[in-house]
Amino acid sequence: MKTFNNIATFVKKKRTEHHRKYSQDELSTLLGLKSNHLISKIEAAACSVPLKTLPKLAKILEVHPDEFKEAIIKDHQESLDRYFKKLFF
Repeated sequence: MKTFNNIATFVKKKRTEHHRKYSQDELSTLLGLKSNHLISKIEAAACSVPLKTLPKLAKILEVHPDEFKEAIIKDHQESLDRYFKKLFF
């Protein structure tokens, strides 16, 4: 099972600590989404940020793309660790 805890925490922290303190609705609107459903799912660790959304989200939140990459890579690492632990231990 995949884990999305790192990207979830990262997005919520950057959204709420941004100097504009975006709500989920505001961020969704800026991203051109019809509802805040995606942001809600990301922050609940139910999914990751879609790749096509990353550049715009990074720009809005004023975050260097490497910071997003780091959180996503941590999630992949944890997912792989869980998967192999389940298979071999």
